[in-house]
Amino acid sequence: SPPGGGILKTEHLQMWPADRLLPSFQFILLSLDTAFTEKTANDPTACVALGVFTWKNRQCAMLLDCWTAHLGYPQLRERVIAEWGAQYGADKRDPQNKPRRADLLLIEEKGSGISLIQDLRGSGIGARKYNPGKMDKLARAHQFAPMLEMDVFYIPESKKAGGQFISWAEPLVAQLEKFPNATHDDLVDTVTQGFIYLRDAKLLELPYVDAVDDEHEVDYALQRAQQRNPYDM
Repeated sequence: SPPGGGILKTEHLQMWPADRLLPSFQFILLSLDTAFTEKTANDPTACVALGVFTWKNRQCAMLLDCWTAHLGYPQLRERVIAEWGAQYGADKRDPQNKPRRADLLLIEEKGSGISLIQDLRGSGIGARKYNPGKMDKLARAHQFAPMLEMDVFYIPESKKAGGQFISWAEPLVAQLEKFPNATHDDLVDTVTQGFIYLRDAKLLELPYVDAVDDEHEVDYALQRAQQRNPYDM
């Protein structure tokens, strides 16, 4: 296995105990990276679902689902439509906590994602494009790193193997540990994309924002004053 990259410190990942009731989610985001283009048809598509909630007077995010799959465009469209119809947050132990569908589907504006956004919007699905500008995946990881280190990113505990993350989250944790040296980093891309969106949309209020990259400086004070979503086109 490639050595760990050391950028994303996974010891800050928080485990949500299996015996604890799920929180009430205030916002659910699907973050999608449609990796393939005509030149990279073998790259997988990756998707994560993130649920925003309040815990101990702090705004946090929980990983509700994650997956990768090699899909042609027709299968990709079908899978994404099914994900949009999925419900999250159900807990049979708490009938008051009703499951809910995602509020937004965020798709990186590249490759097949461009066509998919147009296609899904025509179908009435709340898809929104994400344009990272001049930030590459490494720059996005550096923006995500301080958010991760604030201990607000939760992953459910496995019900079968106590003290370990739920099994379907293991590929994401492995990619986070090894980034940027892992063979694949598609799930990392979706998480960094999702957290940056939640931060910029003020859905995760952080004590500080380290949002200056090497290319340009973003005026977040002006964005707050304008009260608009930077990805709302």
